Amino acid sequence: MGHGGPAGADDNFPLAGWRDSPNPLASPHAVAGGEINVYAGQYPKSFNYYLDNNSFSADLFGALYETLLNMHPVTLQYEPGLAARWSIGADKRTFTFHLNPAAKWSDGRPVTAGDVKWTFDMIMSPTNMTGPHKVALAAFESPEIIDEHAIRFRAREVHWRNLGAAGGFQVAYARTNGNGLSKLF
Repeated sequence: MGHGGPAGADDNFPLAGWRDSPNPLASPHAVAGGEINVYAGQYPKSFNYYLDNNSFSADLFGALYETLLNMHPVTLQYEPGLAARWSIGADKRTFTFHLNPAAKWSDGRPVTAGDVKWTFDMIMSPTNMTGPHKVALAAFESPEIIDEHAIRFRAREVHWRNLGAAGGFQVAYARTNGNGLSKLF
């Protein structure tokens, strides 16, 4: 998996020459806007998928919040999401994500590494009932903020699912309750 770099060097992604392209499964005739109707079954307790683990909340939450990485629908290769680029350390346990500086919340505030760390820490907090979401993320130490747009995850051991876990959770807007204490919605 060396991708042309020196032995022991980090692997950097996306690979040289990668270009964003339209989703090959989407209609080229699709019109922006409109509405979507989803049969949801029982009304959820919360639209926050981290707090109410059901398929309707998952669909809605996934439409509202993005992940660091996306996956191409045909090749299943990772592609940029909130992270414009990322690297996998030579140890295969260190994952560094560089956020797209153009990524913004609906209020215009930039998406930051602080939002990513806050979301991770809220998912992992024992005070939040986020059980199923903790499983894959438990493989990591709390991420390290490198700067406003860069964050590093360190896995406790090498595992094939680590990149998908670190790059695949929806990043939420970091919030506090006014006393400096974090709250997950």
